[in-house]
Amino acid sequence: MNTSQTPDPGSRSLIKSVPSVLSLIAKYSTLTLATTTAGGLPQAAPVFFAAAADGSLVFVSGAESRHSRNIAANGRAAVAMYGDTWSWNEIVGMQMEGSVSAIPAGAERDAAWETYKAKFPFVVDFQDEVLRSHFYRFTPRWVRVIDNRVRFGHSEEFAADE
Repeated sequence: MNTSQTPDPGSRSLIKSVPSVLSLIAKYSTLTLATTTAGGLPQAAPVFFAAAADGSLVFVSGAESRHSRNIAANGRAAVAMYGDTWSWNEIVGMQMEGSVSAIPAGAERDAAWETYKAKFPFVVDFQDEVLRSHFYRFTPRWVRVIDNRVRFGHSEEFAADE
């Protein structure tokens, strides 16, 4: 049975207010970002991500990538993250829906770079290329945590206050 909960109203972030979500985000390095074209066609791409101090997810991408163009046309996205497994009863992961936007140059982008670099220290090896790319922030409004270790189809849902 699915459960639907509202996170702590005193929290500014859906991710930061749900311990199971925080735990999974710390565990994974890659998410699948789903966006749509201006014409409504779905597209998905894997990207490395890091959790920012405010609980949003930051990632880097080239301005001309399909998902970057889609983000510019429509600031909504869905995200999925999960571990690799060949057994249905080991599936653990998350689905999210929310908004995504480019992070403007300046202190906010500098903070995103530091967060990203802390999770992925190897990016300093190609820092010039990364810094020429765009940084993006995904802010979830809805999260479903799936844990088939509990039982097949077990999930919990969380929605942010509007």
